[in-house]
Amino acid sequence: INPTTGDIPAHMSSAKKDILVYVPDIPSDIADNDGEQMIQTRLQNTLSIKVKKVKCYSKLGVAVIQVTMEDHKTRLVSVVDSIVLDPHRIA
Repeated sequence: INPTTGDIPAHMSSAKKDILVYVPDIPSDIADNDGEQMIQTRLQNTLSIKVKKVKCYSKLGVAVIQVTMEDHKTRLVSVVDSIVLDPHRIA
């Protein structure tokens, strides 16, 4: 923060704030890299949600999705209950 003007540097502004969505139940039988790619592809292609980054922790059964817009987070949390990651894997 500039002590003279009170300006906040661009790299510290809320516009650059990480917008995270936690996914509590991901398949444990999918490799982390594959799960990350599947989640990102499905969200972008089926829901038009722009994803900045996805990190899967399959051993823990969780994922963290970083989105670019607050309304995408709201949509994921409030509207999207679940999503099929790979339609070819459905039994």
